[in-house]
Amino acid sequence: MELYFVCPVTGQGYTSENWRIVGELQVREDIKGGRILVGTVEAECPHCGATHAYATEELACPLSRAGM
Repeated sequence: MELYFVCPVTGQGYTSENWRIVGELQVREDIKGGRILVGTVEAECPHCGATHAYATEELACPLSRAGM
């Protein structure tokens, strides 16, 4: 699955299928009953060349970015 990331160094966005789960992912329920995926993923950045860690709850939904 392709996810959308923003480089914290350059501020440029990019999509990647080459990301890794760090540790465990958990599904938590918010106060409205919605589900939130909590955890960390890492992706290699094509803009600065570094590997960045991203909190899953901060990532944009790939379906909403595609207009679905």
